[in-house]
Amino acid sequence: MKKMSEHLNEITRPSESVFSARPPLPEKLSLELNNTCNLNCEFCPFHSPHLPEHYKMKLSHMDPEMAKDILKRASELGIGRKELGLFATGEILLYEGFGEIIGYAKELGTFPYIYLTTNGVLADRDKIEEAVSAGVDSIRFSINAGNREDYLKLHGKDRFDTVIENLKNTSGYLKSLGRNINLSVSCVVTKRTEAEKDNIRSLLSEYVDDIVFMNVGFLEDISSEVKKEYAVTGDEAEKVIGDEYICGYIFNTMFIDSNGIVRLCCSSGKALVPMADLNKDPDLERAWYDPVFCGFRERLLTGRTKGTVCEKC
Repeated sequence: MKKMSEHLNEITRPSESVFSARPPLPEKLSLELNNTCNLNCEFCPFHSPHLPEHYKMKLSHMDPEMAKDILKRASELGIGRKELGLFATGEILLYEGFGEIIGYAKELGTFPYIYLTTNGVLADRDKIEEAVSAGVDSIRFSINAGNREDYLKLHGKDRFDTVIENLKNTSGYLKSLGRNINLSVSCVVTKRTEAEKDNIRSLLSEYVDDIVFMNVGFLEDISSEVKKEYAVTGDEAEKVIGDEYICGYIFNTMFIDSNGIVRLCCSSGKALVPMADLNKDPDLERAWYDPVFCGFRERLLTGRTKGTVCEKC
């Protein structure tokens, strides 16, 4: 089973053959079942307690039948033929019956790699067993601090010990099964934690297959105070991609939110640009080739990102 870092690299740096205003139907599908969360991370562009009112989302859970209909239509078109991610802006373990959705997707037979992302607070044995029994291929824990004090400050709730215990138990359970299910950790690096990466590796590496660190972004969407407190500075903030880089997300991945809206991407509140409403027209192929969507891809290909969310991503 590929590591999380390999899958992320395939999304952000895809084959040049997809770089077109009208690329092939996407091989990756991100389906958000809910946008609710049980943490209030300071730096989160969706659930931070410091978010301006106009960035706050209407909380929702997708109807299970709608989720199944989307998956069936995607399966028939080959959308998600490489991977299906059940994540975006919320905590999936808050969604009642998430295992049923995973199981349905597996039964369709066209989603070879299904993964979910969780903050780990609710990831007890019952929840993990539900995911595994349904056929999940990869589980990612999002842990953004290496100690209890920083965790409380960053996440808004004192759940560090619970999350670490759940991760360890999940690791032991997966190993006992002897099955090829990937377990990984993603960590958003902030000014408060940029010196902790080695400690986080030391704490978690024996339990997981992969740890990926990503610098925090889009803090200006929340507030200047949050940006001042958490933005990564110095060497950690140096640009690591060249000016020629083009993000692959809108060329090879379809993101559908919990309201049934096809979005540009899920990097920030500003990126939740509606491209198509599947409640009005459930045709995924039409959504992918929507004129607004194609026009945005053309802007990226020609470097005309000024004034868009992509400009400072």
